Amino acid sequence: MRHETEIELMKRVLGLTKAPYVELREAIQGRHAEFLLLLEPGRTYRAVDLARRCNKTPSAISHVLKDLMEIGLVERKPGEDLRSIAIEMTPQGVEVRSAVQGCIQKVNDDLLSALSPGARADFRRALEKLVAGAESA
Repeated sequence: MRHETEIELMKRVLGLTKAPYVELREAIQGRHAEFLLLLEPGRTYRAVDLARRCNKTPSAISHVLKDLMEIGLVERKPGEDLRSIAIEMTPQGVEVRSAVQGCIQKVNDDLLSALSPGARADFRRALEKLVAGAESA
């Protein structure tokens, strides 16, 4: 019985973290928000490098990039070697990225508010170990 309760709690927490960000849901979908978080303001990226970084196909990345360009959050520029295309966030993209980060922080703060400061620190350390293990696998 306890095991089922833990699984249900995990499903609820994971569902909350994947839910569209309420403040941004009219303008941007979760996959777009996730993609924007990979980009650093003022830096350019090649689509193939972004695909590799996301563990997605270049085709899948091109669909997300197309969506983001249509709503004005990223733009294409000539690449360094003139054969490639570089992707860069627009000023509006930087603002939306900042808003997404704020929403994520609020969700994290709300979820972790039930824990004591010590338990929060333990939880964060455990998550860091899980992420490190997943990245090395």
